[in-house]
Amino acid sequence: MKRPAPFFRRGERVLLRNGDEVVAGEVLLASSNGQSIAVGFDGIMAGCVNMVPLLWDPAASTFRTIVAQVAIDVRKLATEARQ
Repeated sequence: MKRPAPFFRRGERVLLRNGDEVVAGEVLLASSNGQSIAVGFDGIMAGCVNMVPLLWDPAASTFRTIVAQVAIDVRKLATEARQ
C-alpha cells in the first residue's frame, strides 16, 4: 500500500538507515510538498559523504538517493525531554 511522503522540516534531527548502515543527521533542506529532503551528517551513507539528497518514491513508500536510487529509511529522532 502506498503511503504519502512524511513531512520533515529544516533543522529536524533524523536517523538514516540503509541495511546495516545507520547515521544520525539533520535536515538541511526540505521541500514544501514533502517529496524531497537533503540531510547532513558526519560519515558516509550509501556512498554519499556528509550529505545526501533524497527524493520520495511513492511506489516503494521510501526515500531514495537521487544519483544511485538507493532506498534510505528516514525517521525522526525522538526529542529529549526538556527539564
